[in-house]
Amino acid sequence: MSSRESSTARSPKQDKKPRLEDLQQPAPSQKGAKMTLKVVFNKQDLAFSVRESTGFAKLFRGAEKNFGVDQGALRFVYDGVRVRDEDTPGSLGMEDGDEISAFVEQQGGYRSQQLSDISLYM
Repeated sequence: MSSRESSTARSPKQDKKPRLEDLQQPAPSQKGAKMTLKVVFNKQDLAFSVRESTGFAKLFRGAEKNFGVDQGALRFVYDGVRVRDEDTPGSLGMEDGDEISAFVEQQGGYRSQQLSDISLYM
């Protein structure tokens, strides 16, 4: 075998074709991979591109600014759970395209009235 033939000879690894099982497996998620999340408030929505390891504080301040509300006025909920500034998409198991709902924080509360406080005069 000449030196030219030996350089063009294929190794057994090069002849191996991919298996069907290997092709069907989902690609492992890359650490720090970006995803798009949607924030919905009063029938308006905003899309944000974030990394799964990024805290939500910056996203929330941007949403409040875009929706025209005071900083800290909105509360955010994902899948029925309150989302805090220090949470991340990865810690909540979020996926690309998930939706976060925004609500105005309620100030005050319910005050029950006793019967003697209610005016029954008509």
